[in-house]
Amino acid sequence: MKKIIALAALAVLPAAANAELLASVEGFASFSEFDAGGNTEDSDGFGLRGRVNLPGTGLFARAEYLDEELDGGADYEETRIGGGYSTSLTPLVDVYGEAQYLDFDLGGENQDGYGAFVGLETNLPLVTLYGRAGLGWLDDADITELLLGARIGVGLVGLFAEYRMLTLEPDNGGDIDNDGFRVGLRVAF
Repeated sequence: MKKIIALAALAVLPAAANAELLASVEGFASFSEFDAGGNTEDSDGFGLRGRVNLPGTGLFARAEYLDEELDGGADYEETRIGGGYSTSLTPLVDVYGEAQYLDFDLGGENQDGYGAFVGLETNLPLVTLYGRAGLGWLDDADITELLLGARIGVGLVGLFAEYRMLTLEPDNGGDIDNDGFRVGLRVAF
């Protein structure tokens, strides 16, 4: 009897991987380089993010928190809360649009505002490739962001790696580039 239950559980895994997921939670390590006018400084830290889907509608809500410490001791924090709409272009490719509230804090200087993003996601067996591009408007700066990533997984658990390019363009000049990698674990349910 135990063997039958174990085989039944294994048989359900592929179906669970293809079913519409209600939510996911991700934790990741982040490794970045800040470049402000030729002055570069490395940083590392961690992040958490989650997504909740409204089944059958394409609507979703998302939140993300990132906390890094620069080598010089300054803290960098990002908080994002948003929502959007996702739809299938083909059976393997989804496209989405998203609006986010943004809160950035670099060394005690806080900027908040909003952003608009578009993304593509390919849903291949065991591997998902994705990308996102967007613009943001903060109190005294604008942002441009590009994110590329890959996720592998079996069933409801997966690993992911991402590369992100973020440019902060303060109104008073002097762009700050933040390029970095993230690696993490994703659990969906």
